Amino acid sequence: MPSSKPFIFNSYSQRKIALKFSYSGWSYNGLAAQSVPTPLPTVEQTLWDALSKGRLVDASKSFDSAGWSRCGRTDKGVSSAGQVVALWVRSAYTPYNAPHAPHAIEAFKQPTAARPPSLSKAQHASIDSADESERDSVRERVYKEAHEAQIFKESQPQTHELNYIQILNSLLPPSIRILGWAPVHPAFDARFDCLRRHYKYYVDPAASPQGPGLDVGRMNTALQRLKGTHDFRNFCKVDASKQIKNFHRTIHDAWIEREENLNLHCVNLVGSAFLYHQVRCMMAVLFLVGCGKEEVSVVDDLMRVELDPEHPHLPTVIGKPIYDMAHDLPLCLYDCVYDDSKVVWRSAPCGSESE
Repeated sequence: MPSSKPFIFNSYSQRKIALKFSYSGWSYNGLAAQSVPTPLPTVEQTLWDALSKGRLVDASKSFDSAGWSRCGRTDKGVSSAGQVVALWVRSAYTPYNAPHAPHAIEAFKQPTAARPPSLSKAQHASIDSADESERDSVRERVYKEAHEAQIFKESQPQTHELNYIQILNSLLPPSIRILGWAPVHPAFDARFDCLRRHYKYYVDPAASPQGPGLDVGRMNTALQRLKGTHDFRNFCKVDASKQIKNFHRTIHDAWIEREENLNLHCVNLVGSAFLYHQVRCMMAVLFLVGCGKEEVSVVDDLMRVELDPEHPHLPTVIGKPIYDMAHDLPLCLYDCVYDDSKVVWRSAPCGSESE
C-alpha cells in the first residue's frame, strides 16, 4: 500500500482572519497561553490545539509565527461571549484561483513550498509494475501528469472558503464555541484595532459579597461617576512587570439593568480599554457603596490622585486603599467592537468572497 501523503503546511496558501468566540471561564486557567504548566488548560492553548489538529496553523510553530493577537486578556474564572483573536490560517484558495479585485483577499500569502502531487492507485501500480530499466522514466512521466492535474484542479474557480466555524467547533470542547470569522487586513491587531470593550458583571442583590440587601440605586449613582476619562490607578491591580505609567482610561457608557428571568442585575461597562483587574476593582467599590459601607462620593475620592486646583480642600488619594476585588465568576467580556467597515463577521457555514 502506498504511504499516506505528507501534509506540508507551507505548501498551502494562508490568509489573515479574526475569530470571534465564547468560553466558560471556570473551566480554564485564564485566556492567555502560559509557558509553564497550569492547573487547568488555558483557552488560547485549547484553541491552538484545535487549529493545529484541523491543520489550519502549522503545529510545529508558535503563536507568534501565526501573527497571533488577542483583544482582551481575561483571568482565570472570567468568561466571554465575544472574545476576538486574529491570526494567519490555511486557506482553500490557491495562487491560481484566488479572487481578484474588487473581491480580492486583502491579506493573502502564497505557498512557500511545493506540494507533492497526489498519485492514484493506478498511477502507483504503473510505477511498481514497470520494468526496472524503465521505472525512472515511468515515474517521471506519472509525476509530471499528476503535477499538471494538480495545477488544473487548483486553477478551478473556488467560490467558498474553508468552513472555519465547523472545523473548529468539531474539535473544540463545548465550553469554547466559535461564533464567527472575518477577513482582516495584514496589519490588523485584535487588541489595538478594537474600538470598545463591553463587560458585564452579574449581581444578585440578595446574595452579594457584602451580604444581602444591596441598594442597586446607590450602586448605579456611583457607577455613573465612573463615566468619562479618568485616572483609574486606584481601581486596578498594579503589575510592576508591565511598568504602566498612564492610568487614564475612558468609560464610554455604564448602566445597570435587571435580568428578569434570572432575578439578577447586570452591571454594564463599555470602555476603549481597561487596566489590569479594573472591572473587578470597580465592582468591589460599587459593592461597598451598595451595602452602605462607603458613600457614593468615594468614587470621586479614589479618582482624585492629584490636587484639584478648583477644590484644593478636597483630599487626594495617592496610595490605593486595601480592599478585596470582586469575584471573577460573575464577570464576562461580553463583546469586542470594531469598525464595521473593516471587520465584517461571517457566521454562515461558508462564505463567498463576494458576499
